[in-house]
Amino acid sequence: MPESIHHPRPPAADGESLKWQLTGCRGTEACRFALTPLAPLSTRLEAVLRESGWDAFLRRQYPRGVKPHHRLRLALSACPNGCSQPQIQDVGLIAALRPVRVLPACSACGLCEGTCREGAIAVKGDIAVINPDACLACGECLRACPVAALQAAPLAFRVLIGGHMGRHPAWAVELPGAAAPDQIPRILLRFVDLLIREAKTGERVWQIVERVGAAAIGHALGDPHDD
Repeated sequence: MPESIHHPRPPAADGESLKWQLTGCRGTEACRFALTPLAPLSTRLEAVLRESGWDAFLRRQYPRGVKPHHRLRLALSACPNGCSQPQIQDVGLIAALRPVRVLPACSACGLCEGTCREGAIAVKGDIAVINPDACLACGECLRACPVAALQAAPLAFRVLIGGHMGRHPAWAVELPGAAAPDQIPRILLRFVDLLIREAKTGERVWQIVERVGAAAIGHALGDPHDD
């Protein structure tokens, strides 16, 4: 079995846990910053990986034996703090809750401005104003507002690909936009299909992403609602 999202296990002797590593932060059960529980999405992603053909691909790719560093590494983070280190994984998913509108009920109390560490919202005159370019979609301003005057977009996940450590580490590349939780399993399946299709012998995930290009990959993933 693959590693638990909360308590990753060492690789099993039979190699079953060498397929992938799915880790996550503490989530809503233990962290006040968390925007959403992660266990339901984790379960769906594990089901996708089991049916994706990734295991057979790894065995073809490494006929002398699959090693821990060959597995697909995924990390889920319930907020932009990124405690699960999604920025250095093959696939990183970061929960996002983005304020998009200030309602007339705003009292200009300034609590949202005082809460935001990015300076993405500020009181100007008698109402708060959002700076979307600075916003990390952490949702802290929404929690701070005493009159619920901030309207948010639906919860979504930022998708990052191709991060890695090693001799020449690099941050994962963030794909444009954000995806609804129900879209994530389809996106992952399409990404794994692309890796299997595009990989050259011995090539790691980050090398595929670098060679094919994040823009081309994002285009290939397309609309997750499409068949």
